[in-house]
Amino acid sequence: MKIEYWNMKGWESVSKLTRVENWLGNNDEDIFRRFTKANQELRYCNGCHYEFEFESDKVKYSQWYDSLTEQVKKDMFYFNKGETS
Repeated sequence: MKIEYWNMKGWESVSKLTRVENWLGNNDEDIFRRFTKANQELRYCNGCHYEFEFESDKVKYSQWYDSLTEQVKKDMFYFNKGETS
């Protein structure tokens, strides 16, 4: 799955695409968990974040994330578990 890394350097006022990475996993869920965890690790780095390159992957991620329970979402956010169980 193609993942874009966006970064804001110095005094720039907007994030810019820095690189595109090809993430592999046993299945989409593995990549979605990694994606969530990676973005959580960047949550205090202004302007830095990951995005999916393709809209179809964004849709699949949104559907997966929406299917999680509120407790799992909370655990992923506060404890940076990046896992669903």
